[in-house]
Amino acid sequence: MSIQDAQLMFTGRGTSGYAPTLAAQNLAPFTVDLAPLGLPVGSGGASTPGYNAGVQSNAGRDMGIGGEMWLEVLVITSVAQAADNATFQLLTDADPAMGSPVVLLQSPALAAATLVAGYRWLTQLPASLIYERYLGLAVLITTTAWTAGVVEGKLLQNIQASDLYDTGFVVR
Repeated sequence: MSIQDAQLMFTGRGTSGYAPTLAAQNLAPFTVDLAPLGLPVGSGGASTPGYNAGVQSNAGRDMGIGGEMWLEVLVITSVAQAADNATFQLLTDADPAMGSPVVLLQSPALAAATLVAGYRWLTQLPASLIYERYLGLAVLITTTAWTAGVVEGKLLQNIQASDLYDTGFVVR
């Protein structure tokens, strides 16, 4: 189990998640704003582009430093489509509408048969200065539109990699 912050969600939760339908790059409905929060001008994290960061327009936006940050995409409802592939992409852009995004991370091409309820793709965010102000999630569907399928995308601070059970505990 992980603790989730609603402000770090790219989609709704559970069956209210995201159901991409186009054979194209489908942008999830929400972006994560990495702008400095409540910092006064001159504090090192002011919102003035380029402040204390040379040519970087997003001073202080290193999501991978100080602790692990992960992207998790969880399939809530199994994908239904012809034999085809989908790829999950973490995007960054200076525009919340993701008008000209840069792909930060990308999953391998995943076959529709793999994207069944409960499947999850996890990857750790890089520690670097490549982040622009906004992060977004896209589902790139290669050729054939999905006729069913819901995913949930979010950022997590830590992940649980295995289930721990007490001695003698049986799951049926």
